[in-house]
Amino acid sequence: MAVDRAAYKSTGDWTVGVTYGRCSQNEVADGLPDEGADTAVIVRPSGSTSIRGSEDFEQAHLVARQVQGGGHPRAAGCKPDIYDDMMDYAYHWTTEGETTKRVILAAFRRVAEGYGSDDAAGDE
Repeated sequence: MAVDRAAYKSTGDWTVGVTYGRCSQNEVADGLPDEGADTAVIVRPSGSTSIRGSEDFEQAHLVARQVQGGGHPRAAGCKPDIYDDMMDYAYHWTTEGETTKRVILAAFRRVAEGYGSDDAAGDE
């Protein structure tokens, strides 16, 4: 189950739950907060990423914008522009999205650092 495979990272005031694979977005969005996450991230084998927020995290769209994506405060998606060839995808598949996870977590850090600034506050 995707929730059982999740890793949790603290970023700013938020706990980000990150999992990899093909799975139900709703299952993960409901399950990770039960495990203490403020937001759920699903990295898919295709390289795309789904970001699901909660009452405690309504900046999913701001994170997605950091990596060529978009969406809504509690539901957003993106596909980081880090895949140049099949070798990049092969690495993605064999490491269960390790590079994508790093890119997404870096986007969370940038949003956390800018949270409360005029730019971030104006997008809410």
